[in-house]
Amino acid sequence: MGEDDILQFVRNWVPSAWTLELLLLLCRDPGSPWTCEALVRELRGTLSLVMQNLAVLTNAGLIAETADGRYAYRPQTPELAALVDGLARLYRQKPITVLQTIFTTPSDKIRLFADAFFFKKPGE
Repeated sequence: MGEDDILQFVRNWVPSAWTLELLLLLCRDPGSPWTCEALVRELRGTLSLVMQNLAVLTNAGLIAETADGRYAYRPQTPELAALVDGLARLYRQKPITVLQTIFTTPSDKIRLFADAFFFKKPGE
C-alpha cells in the first residue's frame, strides 16, 4: 500500500483534521472503547463536533458503537485496517502532506456550490 493509496483514502474518508485526530486516537488503543464525553474532553471539542466525526468514521466502516454506547476502532476489512495503519505512519513521517491533502480536498458542499455556477450548453 503506497502513499498515493493512503492519500486517496484521506480524500475519501477524512474530511477534516478533527476526523483525523479522532481516528488516530481511537486506533491507538482499539481494545478501549470511548464515551462521547471522554472524546470531547480528550480532543477539547464540542459534543456536536465529536458526534459528527464519529458518524463519518462509522459510515466509513472504521469504528463501531459498542452495546453500551461507547465507540471503538473496528475496521470492517483488513484493507481498511492497513490503510489506517499506513495513515498513522504517514502522518508521523509527513504531517504536512496529510494535512494539505485534507485542506485541499473540496468538500461536497463546496463542490455542489461550484457546480451551481457551471453552465451547460443546451442538449448536454
